[in-house]
Formats: sequence, C-alpha cells, structure tokens
Amino acid sequence: MNLKAHVLLELNNKCDFIHAASAFFKESVPCIELALNKITTITTQALTNHCQNSKNATEILQIVKQCSGITFTGFTSNSQEIVQRGRGINTELFGVNLVNQIADIAHNTQTQDRTINGLMAINTPVYLSTLYKMGQIQHYNEADFISFLQTINTPED
Repeated sequence: MNLKAHVLLELNNKCDFIHAASAFFKESVPCIELALNKITTITTQALTNHCQNSKNATEILQIVKQCSGITFTGFTSNSQEIVQRGRGINTELFGVNLVNQIADIAHNTQTQDRTINGLMAINTPVYLSTLYKMGQIQHYNEADFISFLQTINTPED
C-alpha cells in the first residue's frame, strides 16, 4: 500500500471521507479524489524539499510528533483544531507559495479555492500523523526517521 492509500485510510478511519468532503464542500466525488491526490503529492514534495536541510528536518520531526495522535472524525466542530493546525503547518511547508499551490490545484481539479484550502488543512496533519505511524512500525530512531522524511516519495497514480 502506498503513502497516499495510507493517508486515505486514516482519513476514512471514522467516516467515508471522500463522500463527506464532497457533501461538505459541495464538490463532486471525482474532484475531491483528484484534489486529494494532488494535495498529497505536493505535500510530499514540499516536505521532502523542506527536510533536505537537517535543521529543517528536525523542526519538521517535531511537527510530525505533535500530529502523531490526530484522527479525523468527520466534518464537525471538533475538527476545527485539525484545520487550524493544518493551516499553520501548510504555511510552514509552503510559505509564500501556498496561495499559488491552492489556486493551481483548484484550477486543475475544477474546484473552488476554499475547497482545496480546507482539504489541505485537514489532509496535512493526518498525512504527518500517518508518516509518524509508519515510522513507528519501522521502529525508526530519530536519525532514521529524519532520513525517512528526506526521502519519502509518492508515485503518481
């Protein structure tokens, strides 16, 4: 199972995320699926690029650890903490390019910018939590986990 499949499995842990997101954002299921695919790809690229510097990798590792217990339970008021955390992490990962990334994905998936912004804010903390769980399964120590972060890759589907 690839990384994207693991992330989707985590998102689906408590609800059918794709259909719930489709209803919540009023976008079609295929658009939500395509958007999540693109979001996971660019998040992986940004994370890998950010982690090439070992100081940045150590900072990202701390963020990953902070996300380790996150479970998305649906589009309810308690998901606001995940969304707020995700927005902060996305700002850290993408910097000034975040708005352009959101606009590009929205354009390429024929969805609204607010949909992509929301999906990214939910996806990123769950994505990092998934990475943490994968590292725990492999029994990575801190140095191994940083190496893992520097080399993660998601094949294009």
